[in-house]
Amino acid sequence: LEDYFELLSMPLEFDVDKKALEENFKSMQRTTHPDQFATKSKAEQEEAAELSSRVNQAYVTLRDPLERARYLMQREGIEENESELITDTEFLMDVLELQEKIETTKDQKALSELHQEVSSRYEKLVDDISQNFKLGNLSEVESSVKSLSYFKRMLGSVTNKLDVD
Repeated sequence: LEDYFELLSMPLEFDVDKKALEENFKSMQRTTHPDQFATKSKAEQEEAAELSSRVNQAYVTLRDPLERARYLMQREGIEENESELITDTEFLMDVLELQEKIETTKDQKALSELHQEVSSRYEKLVDDISQNFKLGNLSEVESSVKSLSYFKRMLGSVTNKLDVD
C-alpha cells in the first residue's frame, strides 16, 4: 500500500490540515504534471504520468474523511467488509427514517433543515473517528466508518435534492 501521506508530505494521522494538503497537492501536481515532461523521453513521460496519477489518487483519498479513514484502516491491516451489515437496529431505523424524509420532502426550508441535521451527524461521526484513531480504538473506528458511509450517501442525496428542487 503506497504511503499517500508521505507522497503529499503530510503527517500520518487522521486529522489533516486541508489547506496544507491542497497546497502540497498543487505543488506536487505542478512538478509531476505530464505537460512538464513533453520534451523528455517516452519513458520519462510515462513515469511522470504514473506519478501524477498516484498524486491525484492520494489527494482524492486524503481530502475525504471517509476514504481517509478507510485508507488508514487498510494500513492497519483492517479490510472493510462491506457485506458485513450494521446490526444496530435503532441506527438502521433512524437512517431509514431520515432517508425517507429526504425522499419525500419537497419544501426547501425543510430540506435545508434536513441537510443541517445530516451534516451535523456526519461531522459528529468524523469527530468520533478522529478521537478513536487517536485512542487506537480501531474497532470503534471500523463501526463509525460504516455509519459514516450511510451519512455520506444521505448528505449527497439531500444536497442533490436542494440543488435540483
